[in-house]
Amino acid sequence: MEYSDKYMAFMGMAPKRIPHWEHWSCPDAETYMTGIDYYEHPRLCRLKMHELYPQLELGIPATDDPKPRPKLDLEGQSSS
Repeated sequence: MEYSDKYMAFMGMAPKRIPHWEHWSCPDAETYMTGIDYYEHPRLCRLKMHELYPQLELGIPATDDPKPRPKLDLEGQSSS
C-alpha cells in the first residue's frame, strides 16, 4: 500500500519529502509576488501562486469575484 508523505511523517515513517503547512494570510504579498491584484482577481492570483509555489498547497477560490479591501477607519470591515 502506498501512503502519502503526510501520513508517513505523522507515523514517523521517514517520508521522501517532509510535509509543510504554511499559514498564508498576506494578500499584499501575493499581489507583489504574482503581479496580479489579489483583491480584484483572487482566483487568478491564487492560480498564479499555485503555478509559482505549488509546495505551499494554497486553496484556490471557486470564483474570481472581487474581494473588499480592508480599511483602517474602524467602521465596517477593518483590520482591528
